[in-house]
Amino acid sequence: MPMTQEQINQLYSFTRAHFVEHYDVQTELVDHLANGIERLLKEDSSLSFNEALQTEFKKFGVCGFHDIVQEKKKAIAKRYRGMVWRFFIQWFQWPKLVLTLALFGGIELTMTTLNQSQFKPMLFFGLLLAFTLLPLGYLIVNRKNRELDQVRGGKKWMLSELIYNLGDMLQVPNLLFNLGALGYNTELFSIHANHFNLVFAALITLAGILNYVLLVVIPSKAETLLSDTYPEYQMQ
Repeated sequence: MPMTQEQINQLYSFTRAHFVEHYDVQTELVDHLANGIERLLKEDSSLSFNEALQTEFKKFGVCGFHDIVQEKKKAIAKRYRGMVWRFFIQWFQWPKLVLTLALFGGIELTMTTLNQSQFKPMLFFGLLLAFTLLPLGYLIVNRKNRELDQVRGGKKWMLSELIYNLGDMLQVPNLLFNLGALGYNTELFSIHANHFNLVFAALITLAGILNYVLLVVIPSKAETLLSDTYPEYQMQ
């Protein structure tokens, strides 16, 4: 016998009660549970719906839905990183390549001009801090708006949460900062100043493009990206 809408709603409530907060993951689990329950009830009509539900839930083991949720997080995170990479690469194609080269050239020229100036360290660390702290500042200032954007129809979506929280990509600008700071304080770059200027300009250019993709490009395309990932998203 097919599930009634009331039973389907009960399954959604059951997944939420077991710490599954994202609607897309809930839906996958509800489909799995519903199929298992229908099969059990067909095999043994004396079972109640709740008994069949508990039997199916026990199949997930002592960790319950935890392992399923973690696997889903890994899959969605991989998809998100793929989106970031796709839009990032576009900045090295015409006509955006012109802007990329102009940014790189401007930073390199400025560093070369100030090579012997007392202002060079201030500029260096100022730029690194700006590109490192910009994403963090965005998260703090837009916290309320991001919380609203993550929810559609009263439901949370795992990919939406990654998009509006910048995924785990905040580690990348921080890595660039550490690499730049390390290079600035090594004798290698002190001796070969021109080499350092080129490397530093490249790092800052990459950080700037990445920040723009994370903060502007992907959030602006969130509706399309979410609809492509979740067919049911537009129905909410």
